[in-house]
Amino acid sequence: MGTGELCWDGQNWHWASPSRPATSGQLAVHLDLQRHMLLRLKTAGGVSHWCWAEQFRRPERWPDLRRAVYSRAKSAAVPHDIPETAAP
Repeated sequence: MGTGELCWDGQNWHWASPSRPATSGQLAVHLDLQRHMLLRLKTAGGVSHWCWAEQFRRPERWPDLRRAVYSRAKSAAVPHDIPETAAP
């Protein structure tokens, strides 16, 4: 995919690069070597973009990236967030 920036908004991943149009989708880890990861960004249209992430490029952000790629997206409603109604 070239050099760019990968961002997560809690639901989707977004890839921005000076040489390509921005794209969004779901991210999957295909190879995790602790300091390097092979990632696939799959768009809603089914197009896959591959990304090789390396710790040395932004070591201060590496733990954040690792946590984010293994986190699940937020659901629209979490059962414990739904108020219970009292029976008459």
